[in-house]
Amino acid sequence: QHFYYSSDLLSEINKVKDTIEKDKDAYKKIVKAYLASSFSQFGMAKNLLDTVDSKLLSGQILRSDMLIALKKNTNEPIDNILKYFPNSLARNRYLALRAANEKNFKEAISNTIKLIDAEPNNELLAKNLSDLYIQDKQFEQAIKILEKLLTLKSYYALEAMNDWAYLIVKYHPDRIDEALSQAINAVSQNPTNHFLRDTLGWIQYKKGDYEKALKNIQISVTHERLKENSSVHYHLGATYAKLGNIPWARQHLTKSINDKNAIPDEKEDAQKILDTLK
Repeated sequence: QHFYYSSDLLSEINKVKDTIEKDKDAYKKIVKAYLASSFSQFGMAKNLLDTVDSKLLSGQILRSDMLIALKKNTNEPIDNILKYFPNSLARNRYLALRAANEKNFKEAISNTIKLIDAEPNNELLAKNLSDLYIQDKQFEQAIKILEKLLTLKSYYALEAMNDWAYLIVKYHPDRIDEALSQAINAVSQNPTNHFLRDTLGWIQYKKGDYEKALKNIQISVTHERLKENSSVHYHLGATYAKLGNIPWARQHLTKSINDKNAIPDEKEDAQKILDTLK
């Protein structure tokens, strides 16, 4: 999944194509890099783009994305975009990305909104904006965007539902039955999605249905990306505590608390539950 503003990139590739006789080599490299990136061959794509003129926006956008994917320094290609293309929408995209990396979420939100103003039907941008609102603790704004994505039956509907349900349970507990219905429906359509399983399990925990909650959260923790996740261990430990399995509750709650990336309020609650165990 790339970070570029799609219509901007494609228009720039077409500009290179229009001058194919003049810059045939650059066009070929950009197209090859684009194809390589589609198959997650980020290193190959980056190597192709290293030799493309820095004043070609499409090459710089792709090169920035490849460096991001490879977790390498992105300042140089982003600086080129800001320098050579001050009126490009790609500028806003990378200003947003840079601000988010620096945890300046308000600046990231501002630039993402400018992108959405130019391309209001871009669902990826909407999902990105909801993520930024969550990181900036503007939860009501995030909920509004996520609900719109659900209404549109977006490509990102599953991710949107997962985030929305979690926020609803936490900040609108009066709507928990609505969240439960959405989560059950999502899991029925995607039974192997471990992220959805954790969300469904946590809603069931909040509803007091601890046996069902345990079943779903146990499934979620087997996923490679979730087996060390502090939130999942917090959910699992809290559920075991309700079911009277003290050793397992203590183990998972302790694991969650000791995670340096644990969410502060979850860590605090995990400690409270742990302190009550005998």
